[in-house]
Amino acid sequence: MPSPYIVHRTPERLTATQRTAKDHWTCIEPDFLSKKFDEARTKAGAYAGMSVSERPGFHQIRALGIKLYKDAGIDPQGLAGHASSVMTKNYDVGHDEIRWVYVTASLELPPKP
Repeated sequence: MPSPYIVHRTPERLTATQRTAKDHWTCIEPDFLSKKFDEARTKAGAYAGMSVSERPGFHQIRALGIKLYKDAGIDPQGLAGHASSVMTKNYDVGHDEIRWVYVTASLELPPKP
């Protein structure tokens, strides 16, 4: 389906209000990706041992990808798909202080309750 957006979709139904409120009828709602990512993450059972508020969301994982590209000396704008570097920089704000901590895995299992 032709669309001016890289990420787009055919809406299940399109009301007159939605048609005039969007730049293009295939444009997704601002929180669509986050909601669908959360649904897929839950369905896959990823991070099931964490509370819902602690589980990484779409934007956190995207921000991590941008940071890792930047750290590797690669321009992250292509990965992000943003039209401007200013928007890509918004995702990278505050991530310079992230520091990885390496730990050794223990082979001892905790006692059973």
